[in-house]
Amino acid sequence: MPQLGLQRLGPNRPIIVFADGASAEQQAASFSATFPFLNISVAIIKERDLTWPMSEHPSCSAGYRRAARFTSGPLWMHEALDGFSHILLIDTEFVLSHPVPWDPFRYMFEQNSELAYWQTHYERTWNRTVYLTEVSKQFMHARNLMPQVPELVSYWWDEEEVPGGSFPVNIYGCLFGGSMSFFRSKLYQSYFEELDSWPGFDEYCWSPQSILAIAAAFFLNDNFITELWIYGRHQNSSKTPEEGWNDSKRGILPESQRPIHLKTSGE
Repeated sequence: MPQLGLQRLGPNRPIIVFADGASAEQQAASFSATFPFLNISVAIIKERDLTWPMSEHPSCSAGYRRAARFTSGPLWMHEALDGFSHILLIDTEFVLSHPVPWDPFRYMFEQNSELAYWQTHYERTWNRTVYLTEVSKQFMHARNLMPQVPELVSYWWDEEEVPGGSFPVNIYGCLFGGSMSFFRSKLYQSYFEELDSWPGFDEYCWSPQSILAIAAAFFLNDNFITELWIYGRHQNSSKTPEEGWNDSKRGILPESQRPIHLKTSGE
């Protein structure tokens, strides 16, 4: 981590690792010994969030379903996050490939960002959105909410324009950030509570990536959504200064805006 610029966040920028109670002490000791220059603490996930769900699923692991539900709602209300204005969530499988251009927290604050994304994509994820659209539509309709960023939910209504409808939009959950005021807002938490009252996370493997996109579409507007300038890879997804998202040429940091330490990439 230090070789790729995370030390630019400063030794006092807290890093919180969420773990089960049984391994928390051992993990805390390991992090302290390995990264003595970083302010790392380990927060314990509540037992209900660790043991949920109890049912079997033919293609979606219990671990994924627990993580999906946890990062969609309970994470944001955890007491370990009390007192913070912004948070950056990094999946344990995310790998940095270039130095971090600049402090992402300061960037979110300066951009007045409520939600910051790494990548967004149209994806064939119908198997993880079964009934999610219907439940979400009911929630928004009951509150007379209309999408402020309709591009994120165009697949809800475009069946006549696009044969079979377009694919759902995902805001990737491997790396994203935002304000605690957004994630702890009554509207966002009410939306999660409504979703959690249905068996979708358990039975249909609902993805937090789809939920983030729906929430952003209805609860925010373009002025409060910004892109994170962090380069790396997660599974089959990547982002580099030269190629953008997965060689798409989207999300390329202009040469004129690149700090000197980002001119030389490294693995």
